Amino acid sequence: MQLNSSAACTKIVKRLSLRTAIGILYSVTSMATLAYAATCESLANLRLSDTTITLAQTETAETFKPGMIEAPGPPLTNLPPFCRVAAEIRPTPDSKIKFEVWMPASGWNGKFMGVGNGGWSGEIWYPFMGVALRRNYATASTDTGHEGSSTNADFVVGHPEKVVDFAYRAVHEMTVEAKAIIAAYYGGAPKFSYWQGCSSGGKQGLKEAQRFPTDYDGIIAGAPANNWIPFLASGLWIWQANHNGTTQVLSEDKLRLLHKAALDTCDSRDGVTDGVIGLPESCHFNPKVLQCKSDPGADCLTTPEIEAAKKIYAGPKNPRNGEQIFPGLQPGSELGWAYGAAAQRPRIRPTSGI
Repeated sequence: MQLNSSAACTKIVKRLSLRTAIGILYSVTSMATLAYAATCESLANLRLSDTTITLAQTETAETFKPGMIEAPGPPLTNLPPFCRVAAEIRPTPDSKIKFEVWMPASGWNGKFMGVGNGGWSGEIWYPFMGVALRRNYATASTDTGHEGSSTNADFVVGHPEKVVDFAYRAVHEMTVEAKAIIAAYYGGAPKFSYWQGCSSGGKQGLKEAQRFPTDYDGIIAGAPANNWIPFLASGLWIWQANHNGTTQVLSEDKLRLLHKAALDTCDSRDGVTDGVIGLPESCHFNPKVLQCKSDPGADCLTTPEIEAAKKIYAGPKNPRNGEQIFPGLQPGSELGWAYGAAAQRPRIRPTSGI
């Protein structure tokens, strides 16, 4: 339990016996002397299960040079001095889970924050580790067991164990070993552990809560890409709906036209005309209102463009029984379609087991 006021803390202390108060004081003093029980460089010799430490050194904003970073996030500036530990975990012969732990060289707040990834990301997300570090957290991130961009899932073919690593094992193994490294460095385990991630990082947080509920005391699962297989089926559906072979059907200009028409039809249904469809579930927008009357033009949609939009609004359904596999995209979301509808052709089919 956390106490939110000094007054409450004072009342509790007054009720303690002298012996108990002395015991608490002794414990606090002992924790202080245990802090920084190891030097950063000595952590290179730490023995952990299925884990090899490949780097243990003190870094500053000037010495840390991560090279090319695909992961989004704020710039890696104004980093305080920290102990950087890099390691690899091999829970199976086909596994190679890389992760890093960053620990403030001074001023640690006694807490740990795990940082999530995005998409199929096979990269340690340094920018958000930097955010946690600047707030005095010890922090960790993993490449989820493979190297590659957030849009590349080639690693899954022929590597079922790497699929499991990506699905949930990499984050759990990272969490367990990161806590052990933190305890070895500071001389005590984190008081509280938190997870923060968005998209795939949100999904990772949900998997942690589902499979390993004791790993974290709190989880921030932003925009979680949960229910992964139907979710990916939706992505494939959107891409296929908007392509004739390799030719894109709905251009970004046509998506803007479609978006404006949806707003004109449904924006005011919630009583406020503000450029947002506040009640999308009650919006029964039909893109056929934009049907070209004669020759195709910039201010109308052709029949193939209308059919593509209808499919995206409807979402994927099981062709055998008509069951909805994943919800369609709502009217008002058209400006965000370009990411999935105009993305590169998917190179593999979704895999099971995630």
